[in-house]
Amino acid sequence: MNLSRWDEYGLENREDILAEISAMIRSRQMPPSRYLRLHPNAKPSDEEIDLIYKWARAERKRLRSVKP
Repeated sequence: MNLSRWDEYGLENREDILAEISAMIRSRQMPPSRYLRLHPNAKPSDEEIDLIYKWARAERKRLRSVKP
């Protein structure tokens, strides 16, 4: 996934990516532990995790509403 190329992904691919983001952030697999070892201040708070999860879920719902 490359967010700078987000517009190049189809709707289904975007939904899949958002589902993966939701699952990974909710299970605290994101950011990866090897990244956090180098950047301990990058660990998201519980509030940030919830915010990202809710955003991804809402965006998936929005994308489903624009499907032809």
